[in-house]
Amino acid sequence: MSSVNHSMVLSHADNSLRSVDRLTHGSVISLGQAIVDVSMQIAAIPNPGENLFADYSQTVAGGCGFNVLYAARAMGARASLASVLGNGAWADVIKSALSQNGIEHTGMNLEGEDSGFCVALTDKHAERTFISTRGAECHVSKTAFDKIHPSGSDVVYLSGYTLVSGTCVALLSFLDKTWQQRFTAVFDVSPVIDEVDSATLERIIEYRPIWTCNESEADLLESRLGIEEAGLDSVALAERDAETDARVLNNPVMNVGSANGRSKNDASEDNLAGETAGTSSSQSPIPNTSKRYARLARALNAPLIVHCGCQGAWLCSQQGPAQLIPAFPAHAVDTNGAGDCHTGVLCASLLMGMSLHEAVSLANLAASISVESRGAASCPPLPRVVSDVRFKEVLLRDSTRSLLDKLSGKGK
Repeated sequence: MSSVNHSMVLSHADNSLRSVDRLTHGSVISLGQAIVDVSMQIAAIPNPGENLFADYSQTVAGGCGFNVLYAARAMGARASLASVLGNGAWADVIKSALSQNGIEHTGMNLEGEDSGFCVALTDKHAERTFISTRGAECHVSKTAFDKIHPSGSDVVYLSGYTLVSGTCVALLSFLDKTWQQRFTAVFDVSPVIDEVDSATLERIIEYRPIWTCNESEADLLESRLGIEEAGLDSVALAERDAETDARVLNNPVMNVGSANGRSKNDASEDNLAGETAGTSSSQSPIPNTSKRYARLARALNAPLIVHCGCQGAWLCSQQGPAQLIPAFPAHAVDTNGAGDCHTGVLCASLLMGMSLHEAVSLANLAASISVESRGAASCPPLPRVVSDVRFKEVLLRDSTRSLLDKLSGKGK
């Protein structure tokens, strides 16, 4: 299959869906890191000392911070990158991609260092292997996000990768600064969550973002929170060192008056509670999995989304049961960036005023389409999504006009 082609706009799509700037209220703001992705398609990961040639290669702007915004822009949302960029050849690739995609850079520029890059290897089974460097995006001061001031209509994307680099102190400062503000925050757990120190993890939990992760990351979270299979009313952070031995989190987590006592988050949770009761899945959720993720959401005291590949995504509120929202059939040729596509569409959908249920269902479809093309930033544009034959299944969970109104920016 060829690399992604984003030019297809079918005739029956609303004219308003064709605009890349349909949404005039709010932006998706990414505090995640932007780097350069050097992607290669290979038959199998080479053995030590072995040489081989890639079947396909591509060098593009990437990293979760960029890929999420690319997906949000594909949905017609305004987008801005608040993370730090460097100065050099790799940084120029990122800056060019931001300009080409209409993404504003509101973060700092570090003149003395280039941005980092990542080599992504995808084998014939569409499994991915990564080797990354750390660049300017990881070497910042505490004040890196001081000029970022989200409004109540914005959706802010946070990444777990930020918590294991020098950017962590800047992110924690941002959390302190925005504790009382009212906007929606989405926290992408990332596979490095096990490396985050307990005090920092507790700060993220108290901030009460919407949590999104994959199955293995959910397992890591359960381990970090000390959640046993039988389930407990109180959970403790798995201790990383002697200094954090006394830290204990009770379930529910204290509901502080933070930014994440947010009206939009609460509204999404209310919609979720109302919709999940009357919506059936085409697949039968595994009871133990459902209980596990519902318990994890209660421990986090926040909505939780666990995407699980071809099965779909589990959606959990902190007060209700977990529901499996099914995926859509797809012929995957490159799964690199599928999670970022899912999260970016989720952020843009929340910006449109969708419930979490609607947002996850649309994100499932967009991610299914994205894996059918090569490249980490392969999220299809909204007209391509709504013209897909599988979109009718999304509409079954909402009235056609209501959902299209939200997609076109009329329903918020």
